[in-house]
Amino acid sequence: MNRLRFKKELETVIPLVLSYAADYYNLQQYESPEEALKKIGRTKFLNKCHKGFKIAQDRIVNGLLEIERESKPYKKKLKELKNKQKLSEIRKQKPFKDITKKIKQLKFQKAVFEELANVIVWTIFKMERIEIKSFMQPDMHHKSLLEGNIKSLIETAQYYNRDRNKFALITDITSCISMGDLIILDTEKNTLALVEVKEGKVNDLILETLRNKDLSIAEKHLFNLQDNKSRKKFLMQFKRVLEQHEKSSSALAYPKSGTGKDLFTGLTKKIIETNIVEDQFVPALFEALQKLYTKSKKSEIYFSFDSGLVAVIREPTIARKWDFQHFIQHTILESKSDCPYTKYKPVAAALETSVVRNHFKKLQAIPLYNPRNKVFSPTHVPIFFNLPQKQAVDLLTDALGIYIYFDPERFFDLCQKNGLQPSWSDYEAVIQGESKYVRSSIFRLGNKSLTFLVKKKQFQFTYGFLFRIVYEFQTADSVIKQLKAFR
Repeated sequence: MNRLRFKKELETVIPLVLSYAADYYNLQQYESPEEALKKIGRTKFLNKCHKGFKIAQDRIVNGLLEIERESKPYKKKLKELKNKQKLSEIRKQKPFKDITKKIKQLKFQKAVFEELANVIVWTIFKMERIEIKSFMQPDMHHKSLLEGNIKSLIETAQYYNRDRNKFALITDITSCISMGDLIILDTEKNTLALVEVKEGKVNDLILETLRNKDLSIAEKHLFNLQDNKSRKKFLMQFKRVLEQHEKSSSALAYPKSGTGKDLFTGLTKKIIETNIVEDQFVPALFEALQKLYTKSKKSEIYFSFDSGLVAVIREPTIARKWDFQHFIQHTILESKSDCPYTKYKPVAAALETSVVRNHFKKLQAIPLYNPRNKVFSPTHVPIFFNLPQKQAVDLLTDALGIYIYFDPERFFDLCQKNGLQPSWSDYEAVIQGESKYVRSSIFRLGNKSLTFLVKKKQFQFTYGFLFRIVYEFQTADSVIKQLKAFR
């Protein structure tokens, strides 16, 4: 999908998933949401929201299918190149670079369309992170839409969506739901259901068995099978569907029961009720964006928050990103040191000296987080909730750059002041014996990890909490309060 078409799709779909009903009923005229719902009517308002979701879902499905079709020949060509030569030999060749760049671009567009569908999920579940995460599984990913049963899913969803009081969301178009095929909402009955849509007589029979809670239906089919191979295949299929059904049922029950099984670790999980308000540095970000787009002649603005620095840049380039890293180097990391660049003129000559080259490598190693990459992290609030529409579109089409530097030492000091008793631990020692999921989730700074001690219990700072800062724009103070509450 070319950039112009991609941008147009974003500009069309974002209002459909975010504000369709609010725009239609002009909610700004009401003093409060409660007054609006009272005058408009809850069911009427929700149905209008769902109408926006239905229109958006059609465009998201079409967008994802278009991207997948466009990706196929590039993936095929890449496979052919890899089969002809060693990867080390072709990596520097132009055809390889061009193809991988295009595949990367299409992969990003796919993630953005899924992120738009994630907005629907987060809205349906009223922004309840715990509920949404209960529908996620380790190594979750959806199969190819073209090779799956997308036609049946579309037809079934359209059947439900003809009813103005119902909305059926196809879960395969999201990246944050890995259970069930459809989420079906009924605004009249105020119910939510997770539904499996399976093709084939065997799947129909298994679902009939589960629906009627009558094992004799499956037993009759099993006894009629002619050989052990067919029986074994049926039992494996039955077990697979049963496990999916149990996971879905447990996920739906988790918010009410308050306890469940963490599918990522295998441990028991519990819901902890807190009154913590998730504070954000969004007002400062909005102010910087407003200056950048309206009042300022500058192409970039830097500002600080309680645990780092943020750069907002119009028409970002790699050089402007390096400028920000350079600024970080001499304001935070080595504020008292002289810059080697200043000793050499012109700048071109400076780059030929080893001391400047080493300095430049040091700058490039400074980690920056770009919120556009949030689309690859489905466990966090979709980026569209935290940015104005125009800036969100610009960010996702490379017309705007937002770079965030997280200052681990500053965060360490804040944790210390708030009684978390932080310390730096050896990363390899910490992950020893842990699962792949746990190892990948622990924040790493070089060969160190950040450890806390609360009530004589040790726990690690994870990327999940870091991403709340750099992708959701939460303040460090807010995250520290959450860390204390969860332990």
